[in-house]
Amino acid sequence: MIDIGKEANAFASWPTQERLHALKRIIPRARVEEVLARTGQDRSFCSRLPGWFMVWFVIALGLFCCDCYRQVFRWLQPFRRGGTPGRSTFFEARKRLGIAPLRFLANQVIACRAAWSKRLVRLVRRREAWSVKD
Repeated sequence: MIDIGKEANAFASWPTQERLHALKRIIPRARVEEVLARTGQDRSFCSRLPGWFMVWFVIALGLFCCDCYRQVFRWLQPFRRGGTPGRSTFFEARKRLGIAPLRFLANQVIACRAAWSKRLVRLVRRREAWSVKD
């Protein structure tokens, strides 16, 4: 069984830029915007904390589990003008986002990773079969 606390601490020791790069590579903005459109969450708009950003923000809260909301915001938006939003702004934006886009995105990413893993297993088995035939 996976020890979540141990895994989170190990991941928290990774460099900040590496965690940000992993987030943006595994879950690109285009996929997030597609998920928001499919779940109907693209209709509400907030210029300060748009939906696509809030999806990344909620995921980043797990990646930066030792940091506060405002620091996570600074990691994701290092050069943003206008300062960091207050706690109530984050709360309202998370409430506006809801759970549906995150659930849909999680199912998509897990299904994609599972399919990739199955292809990788097939490839390894083929290589093993080739090495046995030689």
